[in-house]
Amino acid sequence: MKFDYGRVVLISDRVGISPRRTEKFLKYLKDQGEGHSLDIQRALGLPTSVINPLGDYLSRVVQHDGDSYGLSGDGMTYVDELTSFRSERDRHMAETIPKIAAEVEQLEASMPKSKRRLDQVRATSESVAKRVQFLYDRGYLEDRSIMLMGDNDATSVGLALTGYPKRLTVFDIDGDLLKFLATLSENRQLGIECKRYDVRNVFPHDGMHKYDVVVTDPPYAPDGFDMFIQRCIQGISAEHGTLAISYGFSDRSRERALPIQEILTDRGLVIEEIVPLFNRYFAAQVIGCQSGMYLCKTTPKTTDEDMAREGELYTYRHPHKKSRRDHKNSFSNNRNFRNQDRRGFNDRDGEDFTDRKRTELIDRDRIVLTDKARRTPSDKKWF
Repeated sequence: MKFDYGRVVLISDRVGISPRRTEKFLKYLKDQGEGHSLDIQRALGLPTSVINPLGDYLSRVVQHDGDSYGLSGDGMTYVDELTSFRSERDRHMAETIPKIAAEVEQLEASMPKSKRRLDQVRATSESVAKRVQFLYDRGYLEDRSIMLMGDNDATSVGLALTGYPKRLTVFDIDGDLLKFLATLSENRQLGIECKRYDVRNVFPHDGMHKYDVVVTDPPYAPDGFDMFIQRCIQGISAEHGTLAISYGFSDRSRERALPIQEILTDRGLVIEEIVPLFNRYFAAQVIGCQSGMYLCKTTPKTTDEDMAREGELYTYRHPHKKSRRDHKNSFSNNRNFRNQDRRGFNDRDGEDFTDRKRTELIDRDRIVLTDKARRTPSDKKWF
């Protein structure tokens, strides 16, 4: 008989903890025979406000008398089945993670080139595999509805290859990328939904609060970061939403993380975990080709309300000196960035600024592309 892990996920969400902590609670009772509430708190870090409802929801397998908790006869069998289920899943993941890294690496050659004007910088295939493992280890992969707000790294492919998510949807403005992922999903039967979406527009009504988890690697411009987070909040559950956010900064510019952390606080999100040096990129030298992983959770104070913004959506700046026309259309004219020309200043769609051939150095509002190749006269106007 197939083990119903979806019930563990549902109960955990109602109580407000990760399914992995519910598993540890049941395993503790199995190993200890029974446990006093205080002993459980000390061993697992679960407060009384969690232990009591958890015992109530698991009343078929957990019995308690006052502050003492133990497993019923059916509970012993249930935990044995759960332990067997987890061992099999762990074994499957140990075999799948290397395959995910190899699969995504193979796809890189055929994927659409990153578009610098959209702040696309591709993470390595190993980073994609790490993201999948990260979500699995914390209970945010199995039986979950997962949305990706942008997916230039093909993380959705890695997630789909496990076969564990209940639903996978990619929201992205890049039509070339969506076409690639949709075709791949259809050919490989991965079940990835692909939706063309610009974060400057209202989030699709049919997707409002329909997801459990969101994975995103947003722009680093504070206002762009905030808008991505706002849309993520609109897509995930208000009660038990989880955000896996990739963000990085260099050791010489730690202050750049402060407005980002402030945005998360203002949005009513709590940062449960930060893993530094988590992602690796082919470019993004300004942050050392790396970024951390922020695991955030929604709270009763989480908000998706519009907030005043006057900055840029993306960090990219046009390399050449601005003309009068550029100044007329720029954001510095007190125009909200929602009114930005959707094509941006750089119209060289498809230009790959993120591969190994070139590196980028950001100096205030200028981007200098360095390479050893001789530039043609037609290229000089870009520098």
